[in-house]
Amino acid sequence: MDQHIQTAATPHASSYVDQSAQMLGLAFFDRTVDCREFSVFAQRNCRLGEIFVRLTVIGASHLVNVVWQKHEFSELLSCVSRAYQDPFLALPAGVAGEEEARCDDPLFDYRFRLKFETLAPDTRALPARLIPRCSEMAWASFPSLPGSPKAVTMIGATVHPQGINAGFQSREKKRGAALELRSVHWYESEGVAAISRSLLRLYRGE
Repeated sequence: MDQHIQTAATPHASSYVDQSAQMLGLAFFDRTVDCREFSVFAQRNCRLGEIFVRLTVIGASHLVNVVWQKHEFSELLSCVSRAYQDPFLALPAGVAGEEEARCDDPLFDYRFRLKFETLAPDTRALPARLIPRCSEMAWASFPSLPGSPKAVTMIGATVHPQGINAGFQSREKKRGAALELRSVHWYESEGVAAISRSLLRLYRGE
């Protein structure tokens, strides 16, 4: 295991994580979310420049908390997202096509994209092309349906200090860094991988 990845909890071998690609939802917040609300399988805390990022694997889901200056943001891609009243994107049933979300705020711009990929029935290892390429990573495998192979979640973060061109609004006076998040959630019992990419462009306060 990569020395930068800290496993925060190891579930009992008989534990079961209720999961389905068809039940995924996205919630994003202008605050941080307490990871203790969930079963934490792995966690990585990192400081990328002036940005603090906590990457948390919560079953076949992820939670990312971000703090910069005195501001906060979090992204929750999970089957439990519907329980929150914050900005929420209900993803359609089925695992085809792509979904997008966006938010423009005085302190940040946020773009999210999710796509599903069906893998061959005999796939026993996550294809290398689907593994996120990020400077900081957290990952965990966990039980799928009883009797099924274990599934995998990987979540990673990279900071672009000079920003990144992603169709954001121009705010030259407040321009800051861009935080890129990439994840893959492999629902092996369903033969589906859910791949997400987010860009959070941060602006400096007045």
